[in-house]
Amino acid sequence: MNMWQLGVSIKGSERYIKSAEIILTHLENNLPYHDSLDYHFSRAITWNHPTIKNTAYETLKTYGMNTIKNDSLRIKLGLYKRGWLGIFNSRLHDYHYSTASPILAELFESVEFGGEMKPNDYEELQKSKKYATVLRTCIANRNNQIEWYSQWLEDLGEFINMITIELKENQN
Repeated sequence: MNMWQLGVSIKGSERYIKSAEIILTHLENNLPYHDSLDYHFSRAITWNHPTIKNTAYETLKTYGMNTIKNDSLRIKLGLYKRGWLGIFNSRLHDYHYSTASPILAELFESVEFGGEMKPNDYEELQKSKKYATVLRTCIANRNNQIEWYSQWLEDLGEFINMITIELKENQN
């Protein structure tokens, strides 16, 4: 896991929210279909998440946490035990494939991430409460991602700063 991946995930979630909001605005205001929406239909249901790589942490566990003398630093290492991230990502995956996909499959010619999705019948799509619910759920989930990833990014920044200070002190 690195800070860059968290930043990319945050920015991606912000873009996906924007696309979902554009679509909801069109649907709620009965705005006409335009093929530029096809791009937003796809982005609105997309999510990304950082890959968790705990190699250094696992190695440290093997050698023993007691090799780290700084208690605050050892406590901060708990960042890498955030199993909720994997659970959250699994829930996003399950929601998409078990709940959202059947709804999307009925309303679109094809369902794909990062491409374009053309509705079978735009008027039917506008009336679909299930589709609106999928979009609102996607927005809520992306907002949660942004909040949690931002906090993790802040925590990682503090952790890196603590390591830097510890290394400088040990060099003296």
